Amino acid sequence: MDPVAFDALSRRLARPASRRILIAGMFAATAPFIDVGAAGKRRKKKAKCVKLGAACGGKRKCCAGECRHHLCGCPFNQKQCGNKCISSSGCCTVAECQETQDPCLERLCAANQCATKPRPGAICEGGLKRCNDAGLCDAVRCQQASDCPGDDTVCQSRVCRNGLCELEFANLYTFVTQSPLGDCSKVVCDGFGGTTTIPDDSDTPVGDECAIWCDGGIVMRRNKLAGAPCGGGSRQCDGAGHCV
Repeated sequence: MDPVAFDALSRRLARPASRRILIAGMFAATAPFIDVGAAGKRRKKKAKCVKLGAACGGKRKCCAGECRHHLCGCPFNQKQCGNKCISSSGCCTVAECQETQDPCLERLCAANQCATKPRPGAICEGGLKRCNDAGLCDAVRCQQASDCPGDDTVCQSRVCRNGLCELEFANLYTFVTQSPLGDCSKVVCDGFGGTTTIPDDSDTPVGDECAIWCDGGIVMRRNKLAGAPCGGGSRQCDGAGHCV
């Protein structure tokens, strides 16, 4: 190096600031090779746990539950829900919860516990009321019958009485239909807005009335005795299943 340039460099390095910069640069260059103690040592890898139903034992620890007979499982008073153990009385899905009989509530499984929540707008009490946001059945107000929810049938009709929707039921045994034909029965109103089936011996099956007929709502398939009236009373059965 040129003697003049060397003298200038020596004077710059003699300054305090220049010495600090030089030392910092030297430390940065050698830091990767310096062992700083425990922090510089390679950390030991943590062993992974195994899921429920998998083989366990030794270093293979269960993520949940306990290791029994070399398999991860839930304790006696718990059951499996995904990869965790929950109380045996809890739920994992809503299908495990009992169906509610209240039309204004629906079942749910929240935090592994069965519960219910409101069903706003659901039909309740025969279709004349609606469920509110609190899960209670509220009356529907009206000015005329057509304002009331639901449909009119042979066995029930909507009415608007005192500003509230109500139902009027047809009398018991009001005829509804003869369907299906020929089964010795008929459908009638049950007096509460629904229907029921009762015997009807006039609903005779297709065929010769002397070979197949109704008896107390039961279809009979055997020949009537000879001389039994048939054809509206103007003829008689011949005993071989024919009306003569």
